[in-house]
Amino acid sequence: MTERLECDVCVVGAGYAGLTAARRLVQAGQRPERFAAQPLPERVPDDLGAIFTAIARTYLPYLEANAAAYARGAKRVRYGVQGTTFEEPTKLYRVWCRDRLQRELAALGAEARAAVERAFGASDALERLATPSPRPAENVIAALPLVGRARSRAVDSWWRAP
Repeated sequence: MTERLECDVCVVGAGYAGLTAARRLVQAGQRPERFAAQPLPERVPDDLGAIFTAIARTYLPYLEANAAAYARGAKRVRYGVQGTTFEEPTKLYRVWCRDRLQRELAALGAEARAAVERAFGASDALERLATPSPRPAENVIAALPLVGRARSRAVDSWWRAP
């Protein structure tokens, strides 16, 4: 990416959370920029190692546990991250996210796969995505952008009012 972006907040991703965050930021008078709407960078910047480490240690174990809970028909998922146990509702959307990551990883050519392996370093992150979810999720997202009605009050990540 050769273009420099100027914004108040960078929203990475255009899923439910990213679009919701961007919409709320605009409502609050901020100038968000959706990174997903920009051309993909030609290479992974060298200073993103900490982010990939966090993804490997926290997010991928959660996605794996959530997919297993969904496959068992469990309404809640329990998983451990860095010595702490968490429990929360099982989320079909997160199964879908894991499935997308798995398919995209499997579709990479040798050179691109090697670049991803270098970015994640010596972790088991890619092994976690080597096999499909035990019960894959159907496409849970309609065509983007999502258009919803304005809410009169704030909601959390599960769309519950605080």
